[in-house]
Amino acid sequence: MSMGSALSVIAIVLLFLLIGRLAGVVVSRARALGTRLGIGTFFLGVLLGLFTSAPEAAIAINAAAAQAPSLSAGNLIGGTAVLFGLIAALLAIRAGKLPVHEGISGLAAAGAYLLLPVILALDGSLSLVDALALGAGYFGVLVLVYGASRRQGFALPHVRLTDGSPRDILVLIAATAAIALCAAAVVRLTVPLAAAFGIPELVIGIVAYSLGTNLPELMIAARASKRPDALPVATLLGSALANPFMLGLLALSADRPLEFHDGFRAVAALYAAIVALFFVFARSGRRFHRGEGIALFALYVAFVLFASRVS
Repeated sequence: MSMGSALSVIAIVLLFLLIGRLAGVVVSRARALGTRLGIGTFFLGVLLGLFTSAPEAAIAINAAAAQAPSLSAGNLIGGTAVLFGLIAALLAIRAGKLPVHEGISGLAAAGAYLLLPVILALDGSLSLVDALALGAGYFGVLVLVYGASRRQGFALPHVRLTDGSPRDILVLIAATAAIALCAAAVVRLTVPLAAAFGIPELVIGIVAYSLGTNLPELMIAARASKRPDALPVATLLGSALANPFMLGLLALSADRPLEFHDGFRAVAALYAAIVALFFVFARSGRRFHRGEGIALFALYVAFVLFASRVS
């Protein structure tokens, strides 16, 4: 490895750490804002999941601009595997029992939506029609989640100018903009680095970027591990639901359909297995047990091993 390549790798690691720190600011402000407005635990978790997806969104925008959509596609696909197969699994293993919100609704619809990218990509690509389907499905699931929250007595509140909410909103905007700038730098550094080492952009996205962009979720999990409640699971679910939506936006912005190699099918099958198992466990007893966490983690390890061999 040349000195220039080594410096690029170090810079990418430092940028991801900075993205994680900035995303932590976004999460804390969003959480404070949601609590102040009286948003229910599960719906708040889903909203937090959207904010924690800021790094993935920034990577997607900059990857599309750099004509490297495979980088973001791998990041979004691998990100869901990290959320369910790594973070949720480790939480369940450490806590022994990881609760799921008692009022959680629409699990079947959410699981079906997360499997939709795999189904649509069976022909080896994601087209414009596929992208539109992913977008429509995302908003459909959000409507179901919001409807469940309404049945639990939650309604969209009004923001007051005297309770600190405007300050939180301004900080959210500033931190999100900084994340976008860092993500642009990461993409600019990674594209030539991948070309120099002959590593497919899809593999970098699945294996490396998926860990880096999910630092906010890792932070939430670390904070919640000593006193587990339903918020981490809801946050992971909200973040995972945003990934297919952004994958659809990526396919929509590309000048041609997103294409996947034949070797990607094994990775897609393991992704589907992780998603399906997560929702089976979530519906059984409304909590994850240690053994279920171990099973999810084992699938994630297999996912990474197969993904690293995609060419």
